[in-house]
Amino acid sequence: MNAKFTLLLLASAGVTGCGRQLAPALPPVAPASVAAQHTSAANLYVANRVGNSVTVYKPGTRTPLRTITDGVVQPLALRFDASGNLYVLDESDVTVYAPGSSKVALTISAGMDGPEAIALDSEGNLYVANESGSTVTEYQAGTGSLLQTITSGVRLPIALAFDKTGKLYVLNLDLVYRKPSVTVYGPGSSRRLLRRIVDGVHEPEALALDGSDNLYVADQAAPSGSLSVYSPGSAKISRKITDGIDFPRALAFDSSGNLYAGNAGSGSSGESTVTVYAPGASSPFRTLSKGIVDPYNIAFGSSGLLNVANAPRSGNGSVTEYASHGTKPERTIAKGIEEPLSLAFGP
Repeated sequence: MNAKFTLLLLASAGVTGCGRQLAPALPPVAPASVAAQHTSAANLYVANRVGNSVTVYKPGTRTPLRTITDGVVQPLALRFDASGNLYVLDESDVTVYAPGSSKVALTISAGMDGPEAIALDSEGNLYVANESGSTVTEYQAGTGSLLQTITSGVRLPIALAFDKTGKLYVLNLDLVYRKPSVTVYGPGSSRRLLRRIVDGVHEPEALALDGSDNLYVADQAAPSGSLSVYSPGSAKISRKITDGIDFPRALAFDSSGNLYAGNAGSGSSGESTVTVYAPGASSPFRTLSKGIVDPYNIAFGSSGLLNVANAPRSGNGSVTEYASHGTKPERTIAKGIEEPLSLAFGP
């Protein structure tokens, strides 16, 4: 499946393998949460799929500070661990870079088969969703050794997330068998399958968890898609959001708990937007359209500024940045951008 148009247990537990260690060695990973979306005074990192690069920008600038190309081949996703190590997912492996470095420190590939998404747990262990292989693979923090392969309930996984208790959520596209779902796995090394969510899951594209561990699933089923909301521990929809939704592709929450939905705009409105919802609300209080073209990823940087990766089907795309209450871009980055699919903030 084209990664641009899609947005990390039990069986095979205990399978082991090794990543390929390259110099320099990685700094130790701090045992703290690594999933924060809000980073103050940090550089912006952009994964450019067509450009085979990750470009880095200082706050407020439009020209790359540096460009990472070593080991980067059609990058799909970026993550930072708590120690500032950068993880870059491409179509065959994950390359890891020490803080501020442009040279590969570690390459992880064992057990990967068509990787589509990555996530890091609270211990810094890496999880990879392998869409082609219908598996989720877990790798040890720092070494990249394969710890386990999760297969139970996993079918064409395209997105991963962790809640505050360490439960793993896997978004399964599974259009082959027409049984898309979200599967939830317990915390700890066993990753036992806890439940399978199918209610309201038809053509899923993205998932996210709010500060209270409510689950949000972006679905692109006709006519214009929707966002389904699930209470913690539940497999049934508690609320469905359709107002302002038009083929949603990306989800994120700001530090106040407001929900941001990136809409490709292929349905009722025909316009790409980012719609913003107050906690618990089903109608947007703000809609961004200026500078938005096929939003593929959303992230929050220094001072809570919203950054949107625009990856249109034609052209190189851009990254646009917005103030907390603004509707026009404060910054538009085009230089060094070539089909941006993922954003992250780090050293």
